[in-house]
Amino acid sequence: MNQQKLHGGCPLPEVKKNMERRRGRRKGKTDVDPATEIVTGLSIGPPVSSKGIFFCRRPGFGQVGSRCIVKANHFLAELTNKDLIQYDVTITPEVSSRSMNRAIMSELVRLYREIELGMKLPAYDGRKSLYTAGYLPFNSREFVVKLVEEDGRIGIAREKEYRVAIKFVARADIYHLQQLISGRQTDAPQEALQVLDIVLRELSNQRYISVGRSFYSPDIRKPQWLGDGLQSWCGFYQSIRPTQMGLSLNIDMSSMAFIEPLPVMEFAAQILGKDVLSKPLSDAECIKESSFILLKILIFPFYSFPVDEQMNMKSVVEYFKEMYGFAIQHSHLPCLQVGNQKKVNYLPMEACKIVEGQRYTKRLNDKQITSLLKVTCQRPREQEKDILQTVIQNEYEQDPYAHEFGINISSKLTSVEARILPAPWLKYHDTGKEKQCLPHVGQWNMMNKKFNCEPVIPVSSAKPEQVEKALKQVYSAAMNKLKGRELELLIAILPDNNGSLYGDLKRICETDLGLISQCCLTKHVFKTSKQYLANVSLKINVKMGGRNTVLLDAISWRIPLVSDIPTIIFGADVTHPETGEDSSPSIAAVVASQDWPEVTKYAGLVCAQAHRQELIQDLFKTWTDPQRGTVTGGMIRELLISFRKATGQKPLRIIFYRDGVSEGQFYQVLLHEVDAIRKACASLEPNYQPPVTFVVVQKRHHTRLFANNHKDRNSTDKSGNILPGNSVTMTFLSNVGTVVDSKICHPTEFDFYLCSHSGIQGTSRPAHYHVLWDENNFTADEMQILTNNLCYTYARCTRSVSVVPPAYYAHLAAFRARFYMDPNRSENSPTPSMGSVKPLPALKEKDNTTADSCDASEYLKSLQTSSVSSLPSCHFLLQLLAVWESTILAFRSNANANANANANGPRLPTLTAASSMTIYITQESAPVTFLKKKNKNKKDTGTMGDAVTWFLSLVSSGLCMFMVLKLLDYLWWRPKRLEHHFASQGIRGPPYRFFVGCVKEMVGLMLEASSKAMVPQTSHNILPRVLSFYHHWKKIYGSTFLLWFGPTARITIADPDLIREIFSTRAEFFDRYESHPLVRQLEGEGLVNLRGKKWAQHRKVLSPAFHMENIKVAISDSFFVFGRDSNQLLIPLIGKTVQGMVEKLPDSGEVEIDVSEWFQEVTEYAITRTALGSSYDDGKAVFQLQTKQMVFAAEAFRKVFIPGYRFLPTKKNTMSWKLDKEIRRGLIALIRRRKESSDDEKPGGRYEKDLLRLMINASASSPGGITAGDMVEECKTFFFAGKQTTSNLLTWATVLLAMHPEWQERARAEVLQVCGSRDIPTRDHLAELKTLGLILNETLRLYPPAVATIRRAKADVEIGDYRIPRGTDLLIPIIAIHHDERLWGPDVARFDPARFAEGVSRAALRPTAFMPFGLGARTCVGQNLALLVARLTLAIILQRSSFRLSPAYIHAPTVLMLLYPQYGAPILFRALPSQPSLQSCHNIS
Repeated sequence: MNQQKLHGGCPLPEVKKNMERRRGRRKGKTDVDPATEIVTGLSIGPPVSSKGIFFCRRPGFGQVGSRCIVKANHFLAELTNKDLIQYDVTITPEVSSRSMNRAIMSELVRLYREIELGMKLPAYDGRKSLYTAGYLPFNSREFVVKLVEEDGRIGIAREKEYRVAIKFVARADIYHLQQLISGRQTDAPQEALQVLDIVLRELSNQRYISVGRSFYSPDIRKPQWLGDGLQSWCGFYQSIRPTQMGLSLNIDMSSMAFIEPLPVMEFAAQILGKDVLSKPLSDAECIKESSFILLKILIFPFYSFPVDEQMNMKSVVEYFKEMYGFAIQHSHLPCLQVGNQKKVNYLPMEACKIVEGQRYTKRLNDKQITSLLKVTCQRPREQEKDILQTVIQNEYEQDPYAHEFGINISSKLTSVEARILPAPWLKYHDTGKEKQCLPHVGQWNMMNKKFNCEPVIPVSSAKPEQVEKALKQVYSAAMNKLKGRELELLIAILPDNNGSLYGDLKRICETDLGLISQCCLTKHVFKTSKQYLANVSLKINVKMGGRNTVLLDAISWRIPLVSDIPTIIFGADVTHPETGEDSSPSIAAVVASQDWPEVTKYAGLVCAQAHRQELIQDLFKTWTDPQRGTVTGGMIRELLISFRKATGQKPLRIIFYRDGVSEGQFYQVLLHEVDAIRKACASLEPNYQPPVTFVVVQKRHHTRLFANNHKDRNSTDKSGNILPGNSVTMTFLSNVGTVVDSKICHPTEFDFYLCSHSGIQGTSRPAHYHVLWDENNFTADEMQILTNNLCYTYARCTRSVSVVPPAYYAHLAAFRARFYMDPNRSENSPTPSMGSVKPLPALKEKDNTTADSCDASEYLKSLQTSSVSSLPSCHFLLQLLAVWESTILAFRSNANANANANANGPRLPTLTAASSMTIYITQESAPVTFLKKKNKNKKDTGTMGDAVTWFLSLVSSGLCMFMVLKLLDYLWWRPKRLEHHFASQGIRGPPYRFFVGCVKEMVGLMLEASSKAMVPQTSHNILPRVLSFYHHWKKIYGSTFLLWFGPTARITIADPDLIREIFSTRAEFFDRYESHPLVRQLEGEGLVNLRGKKWAQHRKVLSPAFHMENIKVAISDSFFVFGRDSNQLLIPLIGKTVQGMVEKLPDSGEVEIDVSEWFQEVTEYAITRTALGSSYDDGKAVFQLQTKQMVFAAEAFRKVFIPGYRFLPTKKNTMSWKLDKEIRRGLIALIRRRKESSDDEKPGGRYEKDLLRLMINASASSPGGITAGDMVEECKTFFFAGKQTTSNLLTWATVLLAMHPEWQERARAEVLQVCGSRDIPTRDHLAELKTLGLILNETLRLYPPAVATIRRAKADVEIGDYRIPRGTDLLIPIIAIHHDERLWGPDVARFDPARFAEGVSRAALRPTAFMPFGLGARTCVGQNLALLVARLTLAIILQRSSFRLSPAYIHAPTVLMLLYPQYGAPILFRALPSQPSLQSCHNIS
């Protein structure tokens, strides 16, 4: 290898000296032998072979950041020491199909395995290589295999003979692979890895359709329709790779478009969008169809063709009738031509069906892409579940090939230690209110921050096909008006579906006119928001050369290995044409920072190069000029010069981020591109060789990181992805990025995974950074923190991004440059060679200077793309949003004027979206002032009294008119606007009726349903009865529809993903619905109805009372209150109550008991003890009064709320007031007694943890926090909600066990086994009653206490694809979700507790499908107590009695605020004979 001189002419000893000096500049580094540096270093002329270099070794592991555990979709693969032997396979006659090759080899193994192959089970790659675990009994041998093949065209089977020659080639040693994994070897033994990969893919190749490294099947998940004859198949990606923990099998979910296996006629109907049976196809339609199915459509069935050598003619109709007895019914449809040119076959379309499993390789349209994204976009929890399910389905432990080669695959995701890096502080202009900003969850906003702008001159419009002419006319007119001054910005408002218009406009503006342009879509202009305007402002500011923000550490000179000396950061990417575009060139782009130390502004160059060429050819180049001789140039050189001009300094350090490189191209890219960097530096100045760090950025990999605990909000963001989320430190809450550099990373090389962005939807993909070359000696922490911090400097949004911005900008520049290619270029032109690629046009610049003397026509100098500081020609302005609003108002008025002028034309939105484009041009001008001057000369007339009278009359009339208009708007105009708003999104429902909405119809449907009993009596399909209006309107409008509760809009939401957003990820946008005042009076203004800070305060105070550790605390015999120093527990006290109830049963015979009333005593007892720490008698009166009050509340629940009506002294209102007054009086007396006895209570002793004591303590410690009135309201809430929820659960569980005696017996057997026949169960034993737990969960699914819940949007918000205005109610029909066949399976209406055997989260398709106690932060605080009491009560009843339904029982669930049995629940009980106790569960004495 030629390594004696630098490209710049520097001799070898000087290089050694420079390298040593660079290494010595950094402290704390391990010294490396300079000789080794010379052999491997590219700075002295890189070797011509990859064998002469080694990638950068890991300098250690990062230490910065708080540590956490994440899970990765890597599965440990253990390997035994078996020899891997490779054999060459030759099949004669040659077969091109891999599937046929595999069939031949499979038949060979079946015939010859036992003897000739020595019982070896080989793995085959489908082409030339066969692999075995150990040697075969021969070195070379030929086998004969006969296969029966069926000719699909004529349906005849025939036998064909193949000769298969197998010959020994080589032995792949596992030793080198083990050395790599242990870190003692740097180069990966690719042969051994390839063998293992083929072995693990062998069984999947037989089961599924293989595409690259992925496998697809319609059986993995039900295919989803994409439209136009396509469907998406779910599949999985699989690859084995060496990692620090050993060999790892990486598995990820995947989806791909396949052609739908339909009859060809149905397929044609979908493609053409017409009824092909009744209408003939035109020539153009035949061509369109044939392009999809890849067959020629030439003749029609009634055409004749020669059938023999005598040229006898027959039509296709006659031929098929005579040969096959097949009568062609649709002779107007063309035939399909199959076969080859020598022997053409024609098949009638109606006799053909598309074969399943054909991958669609062409480009999908926008609608299909959207449908495919909906299928593939999975939340992290669901994706993790699917990956684990895939591992189970693949049955690696039973894979005969894995067993043959000694491979064992773990079934668990790998747990990896990650670190959460702190977010950087961002700096804004000093004149703003917020000069610095700390991002939160990877996001921040522009509130109280400043940067730049200026605005507007008139409007022009044109049709899309006239865009070039229009732009040039506007440009010419503007230049004339500006009188020589430069036009600064053009704003273009485009149709929503604009096709190639965007690209054409950018090409003309930037290559012909030299204009900076900003495009907007019509739909965003007509529905502007401050967020949208802010986002557009960010883009305009940086396009005009400004900055939006900068890292505080950068301007404080605190970034290691960046701030110390002038540093330039490069980003590079190559974009390739889409599949099928064989003539289009690839586009390479390189961007580089143009400021230091800020490193936020970037300039870029792009060039076209050979088709699908990944190496960037024009990084450095030389050419011969007739006048100047040999000239040097290239993208790196130009950007280095540009940096020098911008900063006044030459770069002394280079950091190069390279995007889009696969692992197989690492060596090639490193050799070529670092060499080009060296040559570019040497061409500028002798001995100029700044140290280079070369980092590859990979986004298209398949590693996913999941939170270790999806329920832990401190480790996930709102979308459920790993952080950027929240990292709580001693003093503040900050945004962070998650980095992984251990276990799943390369055994020896310097790489890491970084999740620097916050997930929006789906599962976030971390970026993979691989440091291939590092002459700057970065530590792991320095490289990771630099990369993470740079992700916060992306200029186009106020979010951290997933890929480091230099690489991101390079990708955008390459994508933009594709617009500049010749639009008239023929798609069928021949593929260009390296030397024949047509250069891209130059960007027309405002000044005529160039960075250097290079040929500027071959490069496109991009606009300065990035981010902070003021424009030279502008002041700091806060007027940008106002300017935008003015621009939009001008556009709207102009568009409306155009629409009104054309009486026959469509209205403005249609016109604008379909066929017009509006252009705005901005220049520097003074802000527009809208204030008018007063006329000081005008004199007052009339007397003062007349003026006052006139003024008062005017005010009163205006006030009345205002109130009338406001009322009309509330009762009519606003509901109609909302109806239109939701209809435009596809949400419809029953029409709004003035004032009452849909209440009349709702009540009628409910009354009609409740008038009939269930048929059959054992049916659990109760949705049509208890939520009849939802069931009725769902069949008409779908599961998401609009209904009206008075003038209030309610949207029904039954989609689990949307429900997750409402309760979890976007919960801050929703409040609990404010119920009817009479209902609130019954429930109390406690946790159920409180909102905001007061709710949070009460929740914090009261939650400890319901923790399981506090529910079991001791209770004193003398005071019957909570305390840790006494000798009795809550469980045995409640148990005694239940035991006393059951022991009243007669010793023989059956007794009928209405359990809906019977269980009231148990629940009232438990509630009284938990809430008041008092005797049951103290709370009994309150329960009785609430029962009476509930009747009035239930009646009000069904009526439209009329403000003020509840204050009228009607008979019902008077009785309700009296009941509420008595309840409050009783509770106040109880509270007073507890306060008076507080002197006897000591911390840690009695009364410590009951509900009332917690509130009294909180009131004492924080005056003004929880008042006596608050205590009363909380007690009312707990008395009502706690009693009704628990008693209902017990009632329905008993009814279900009576209906299903087989489950009653299973539960009783478990109780007797665990607790014996007479002992009261302890808390520990209750935890062992698994069957009882399953029964309670299934009861809550079929008969949830609350059939629905309501949330109200407190701001305009988007959930899923829906835009929800402020004030809209969202009705979540809990019972409909619990009874949804799509979520729970076809047996959804069957009582089957076993569905919960694997846990609640796995019982349904979505975890959010089960929500009996709600979801999110407002989950029922008392659910632990309710479940504990229910489990204890049922256990004791099952111990001591058996029961069945009474003949008098009528199964009629109904809603009276909660779900009740309408006619009670009479159950026949029979006492069981006393049996000796199996074990002593608890000694009460």
